[in-house]
Amino acid sequence: MDIILRYGGDILWAIALGLMANISRTGFRRIPPGTPTPAPWNFGGAPGPRAPRALALLFVPTAAFFIGAGLVIVAATHTESDAQSVLIFGARALLAALFALVHVTHVRGALNVLEAENRLRP
Repeated sequence: MDIILRYGGDILWAIALGLMANISRTGFRRIPPGTPTPAPWNFGGAPGPRAPRALALLFVPTAAFFIGAGLVIVAATHTESDAQSVLIFGARALLAALFALVHVTHVRGALNVLEAENRLRP
């Protein structure tokens, strides 16, 4: 059961990272190079800090990749019982979904802000 949960967690992370890569690619296509992009750490939706396009669109997927890699190590080394395997799988599944949701929300908000400023490509 341990191996099934580990592979299941890996699959969920791969799906989440693929979704984030696709969303980032859409952002790269719509946002012209050199355009200051709302940063992912801009909370509240108010105009706030801007970052270069690559940093703003790749910050969350990069953080998700490294956290996911750390969770792969945890899943491979800390599973003495089936209960631990299930808990680690649940944490991985929840974090994968949360990272994907945060990234989709950020990119959609950034595109909306830039659309209101008429700074997007068609």
